Amino acid sequence: MTGLLTDLLAAGLIENLGGDDERFAKVERAAKAVAGELRTTPLRIIGAILAGLDPDVPAEDPVIAQAEQALVHEWKSMNSVHTSPPIKLFRAILLEACAQAAEGKNAAILWLTAADTLPLVRMGKEEPTVRRMLETVATRTEELALVVPSIPANKRQTIPKVEAKPAAQSPTPLKVERQNLLSRVAATAGPNYRNNNPAPPNANPNWAFNQSPNWSWEFADRLHVVLADELDALAQAISKHQGQISQQVNDAQTELVGTFGNALTSQQRWVQDSLEASEARQKSARLRLDVLWWSEALYSQSVRCSYRELSPALAAVVMAIDLLDHVVMPTPASVSYLLSETVSRLPEADFSRVQVLPELLGALRKSRERLPREWLEPLSPPPAEGRLSLRDLVILTLGDRELDLDKSVKRAGLSGEISMSLPGLARALFRQEQAVRLAGSAR
Repeated sequence: MTGLLTDLLAAGLIENLGGDDERFAKVERAAKAVAGELRTTPLRIIGAILAGLDPDVPAEDPVIAQAEQALVHEWKSMNSVHTSPPIKLFRAILLEACAQAAEGKNAAILWLTAADTLPLVRMGKEEPTVRRMLETVATRTEELALVVPSIPANKRQTIPKVEAKPAAQSPTPLKVERQNLLSRVAATAGPNYRNNNPAPPNANPNWAFNQSPNWSWEFADRLHVVLADELDALAQAISKHQGQISQQVNDAQTELVGTFGNALTSQQRWVQDSLEASEARQKSARLRLDVLWWSEALYSQSVRCSYRELSPALAAVVMAIDLLDHVVMPTPASVSYLLSETVSRLPEADFSRVQVLPELLGALRKSRERLPREWLEPLSPPPAEGRLSLRDLVILTLGDRELDLDKSVKRAGLSGEISMSLPGLARALFRQEQAVRLAGSAR
């Protein structure tokens, strides 16, 4: 939850809760459900914020119906408390849902749609609260547009120094237990040893000088066992020693390979980050250069003439759409203001010249024949129902042969007395067309 609902409750937009926290919790859950639907279909964010900002939005608006359905799901007896559709409550749900869904591209979609709509609608006490929410979303959008990764020089990766570890202590060398060996060898030679010390069990029962053949046989039988036992023990000790040394070598190699592998991965990551940062900076510099060149040239590639050769109203619209071909979306706020400054350089199109909206759209309608037939094809058509944005009004004005202008302005929730300058119209169209394209790419 963003806390926006609490502020809207304090501002009086949410009514008939009677201080019931459980009812408020149901409103919160309804807003969360709607937010989930907006995240799934970002294009709905446009209609949701337009309806949320419009105090005169009708009850049959599709997104109002969406908010009502979500609330009734949580609050079954809602219609018994509100005998007529609680439009303010539904708007509060939509505003909270938009705030919750405003992450990443969705934040840009929300802000680019609302930025030029908010000054044109007649909101009540909730306006400061909504404005603060939109300012937060504007900051997120600007951060998204301006993000250029950088790799500080003092954080460049280097191959780590590998320090040799002291070798593990070698196994104790095998030493022959000489006294035991002497006793066993003596047993191979005769029944006893010096000073009549008895030999171990199974001693040679013969003496060499008494029974030479028998003695030699007994001697060989016993001595080969003694030698074999000692040699086997020595071989075992050597094998164990070699195994331990081999394990130490393997462990050292594994550690060394791991150290250099991690260092190489880190180095590769740094190189990749550096390349991406460099490319991003190049794109940023190229954006500025392309936009400045376009602003100075005042030439339309889509209409193939100077903007000065078009009527001021048509030129403002064409400039807004043409500029989108030179930028990466979402654009920094400065680009939209450069557009409005460029439009203001055209004859009879400065900021001080304002027209009521129907008159401005009427002038645009009269000059639409100057556009090539294919000019409108890349622009998504306005929604068949629900709220219209300024962008939608412009598209309908240029393309709909049977347009009821007054009815369309009413669908936008705007008064026929609203006045705008051409630079302001161009900036609104530029932003809101971005929102539509971003929503399309996010689906």
